Amino acid sequence: MTLDTYLQKVHKTHLIFDFDETLVKLILPWDHWEDSIKDTLIALDQSIYENYKKEKISLSDLMNQYILHFGTPARDVVKRNAVHFETTYVEDVIPNTELLDFVKHAEKYNMYIWSSNTQPVIKKVLRHYEI
Repeated sequence: MTLDTYLQKVHKTHLIFDFDETLVKLILPWDHWEDSIKDTLIALDQSIYENYKKEKISLSDLMNQYILHFGTPARDVVKRNAVHFETTYVEDVIPNTELLDFVKHAEKYNMYIWSSNTQPVIKKVLRHYEI
């Protein structure tokens, strides 16, 4: 069943879309995520970083643990790194053309994006697809 068919059967006024993996698929070299942040993380707490490298915690857990322990300064470092990584290293954007076309022309809905991606990359991609 397509989204359009579903919405003809079920009345909705607000639609929320995930950005990466739904509207588009971002191809990023995750092995380079830490290139510009590694030294800063180690300086804050080497044990958290080592747990990540030993695969005891995920990348999300790594970021969350630094932010939990070091607060706003760590959040700002992680955020700056995320913007740098996503805007510098994006290798490809694979559009979900059917869904993007729906979003472009479905003016009767209030639409939102839910994403862990950074605002600059989201805005750049949406502008590219004229949304």
